[in-house]
Amino acid sequence: MNIWIIVAAAAAVITLAIALLFYKLPGALLCLVGLFGLGLCFVSIDKSTYPSSARRVSIVGHAVDWNRHHTSRRSWWTFVLMPSSQQRLLLQTSIELPQEDNGPFPVANEDTVRVTYLDENSILGDPRAIRIELLTGKSTGWSGSTDADWLGWWLGVPGGAILVVAAFSAAQVWRRKQSAEQDTDD
Repeated sequence: MNIWIIVAAAAAVITLAIALLFYKLPGALLCLVGLFGLGLCFVSIDKSTYPSSARRVSIVGHAVDWNRHHTSRRSWWTFVLMPSSQQRLLLQTSIELPQEDNGPFPVANEDTVRVTYLDENSILGDPRAIRIELLTGKSTGWSGSTDADWLGWWLGVPGGAILVVAAFSAAQVWRRKQSAEQDTDD
């Protein structure tokens, strides 16, 4: 099971318990809606990739020296593409390669691949491979692609932020209204 689902469930239960200390059930439910909006913001930031207007370059060659990197919840591959024995191009990609559980790596050094990458400024790091096609080898015919996924930055983050502000503001208004009603009853 994904550890982040367990952490999110635990955070939701703790938030509900704390909210019930300060609010009654309707206010606590509004706090949970706000927590959901906060989660939407974080997931949208994590899953989005920045768009690029860089030129797309396609090259056929041998992909060697595959290395998988992990940082927090993100993972990516770096590899060297060799169109000829004299040319070497270091690329990175977030494409998930086909791999059997505990099986051998699907791309051998002698396999031929077609890679489309973005010819971006090197200040951002190694060029991003956005499409990989295996032309020879064990997994011949497989292709994978990834490109800019800006949906989270344009919809997920603002939508989640609006949800957070609206839910927590509604919870505060509800709490003040309940306090005012209790003061008039006394």
